Amino acid sequence: MKFLLLFLILFIQGSLGAQEKIIYLHNGAAPGSENWNWTEGETTKNPMNSRMVYNVTRPALIRFDPDAGTANGTAVIIVPGGGLHVLMIDKFAILAKELVKKGVTVFILKYRLVQIESDDPWQETMANMKDSTLFQKKLATVSPFATTDVTTAVKHVRLHAADYNIEKNKVGLIAFSAGSVLSLNAIFNSNDEAIPDFAAINSAVMRTVKKAPFKQKVPALFIAAAADDQQADVLNSIELYNDWLAAKQPVELHIYTKGGHMLDDPPANTWVVRFLEWMESMGLFRNK
Repeated sequence: MKFLLLFLILFIQGSLGAQEKIIYLHNGAAPGSENWNWTEGETTKNPMNSRMVYNVTRPALIRFDPDAGTANGTAVIIVPGGGLHVLMIDKFAILAKELVKKGVTVFILKYRLVQIESDDPWQETMANMKDSTLFQKKLATVSPFATTDVTTAVKHVRLHAADYNIEKNKVGLIAFSAGSVLSLNAIFNSNDEAIPDFAAINSAVMRTVKKAPFKQKVPALFIAAAADDQQADVLNSIELYNDWLAAKQPVELHIYTKGGHMLDDPPANTWVVRFLEWMESMGLFRNK
């Protein structure tokens, strides 16, 4: 199964790579990090042997367009995990492919990250995580910037809806792990124009989410988690589900017995099927 998954990832990297379009969210340096002078890098030096981005200082969107004539007006911004240290960009190629096949315009957000000082970002990230105090201190310095990158991305996609052949009221987020923290902070604390119309929160981390009373706009929510997740307690996802229930807003929760932190293993790796079904039930695959 793992060899098949690796083959699929490599195959999809090749088939989607030509479709990638890089869109920077700011002309020049991003506000607040103008003095970040380290250089963004890419490497495949990690256990998955897939493309990993680190030292992001200029937030950007990687865009994948559906085939001509198949777009249904729905857009999804994927907010990857990675402990605010790295972004496993190619991990989401399979997800992008499935969404693009459904006529969805997909964006993968490269948000600002903690500075990596070595030539081995994966090992440096793992080392930082062993010192909880240091790790949280590093996250605190960059988290506000990364959250702003999420809200800026949502506003950018809506502002350029006509250019991207999408509808302003069909812009969603799919977030994983650290990306879930950023996305939830954006949902709870942003003005309506920066709040997505729908969201999928996977492997939710709630420790540093600053919950506030819901704004007038509350996105429909899909939640997926694995009970054996050692990094994000499944109770986080149940808490989210109860928040949305209390607000009488559309919400769906899937908890799998096994799957790991990133829902890579069965049965949790079927969450994509459930998510596509949910999107269809919400009318997100229908044209105008």
